[in-house]
Amino acid sequence: MSDNNNEQQPQQTPPVEPNPVNIESKQRTRQLTKEEKHKIHNRACTLEQRKRYYQYGIKHRNIDKQFTIRNIKDILRQHRISFTAINFSTSSITHERTLYIGIKDASKLETYEIQIQNLFTREHYKQFQYEKREIYYHANRHYHRNNHHRRHTPNE
Repeated sequence: MSDNNNEQQPQQTPPVEPNPVNIESKQRTRQLTKEEKHKIHNRACTLEQRKRYYQYGIKHRNIDKQFTIRNIKDILRQHRISFTAINFSTSSITHERTLYIGIKDASKLETYEIQIQNLFTREHYKQFQYEKREIYYHANRHYHRNNHHRRHTPNE
């Protein structure tokens, strides 16, 4: 026997055929245009900003469905609650609305939670509507009394 059989021969690698998966991944990693990069950057920044908005927050369950975001913001301002963002979601199963309030000052979180405990209920909505009507009524009454019913005399 010769020693040649014991020597290891270098193995030849078969030629690599183009793999459709490799081609797809190369196409996906192509250079992005400036506009595409800008969109990705904006999306990332928006998500980070939302995280900051809700870093300290209050979650208030089962709010009345008639409250709008504008109503909620106005009510929070009336109660001197400083917030960064307001949003609500509706459960697809129970149809219950949950209010999310982003708070600026973490030290006031407990105080604010106590303040809003009885807000945004059905009873609160009725009271809110009544107060809105009263304000509107008095404002219009004042307007009509002072401006609307005056007779204008033609200049001669």
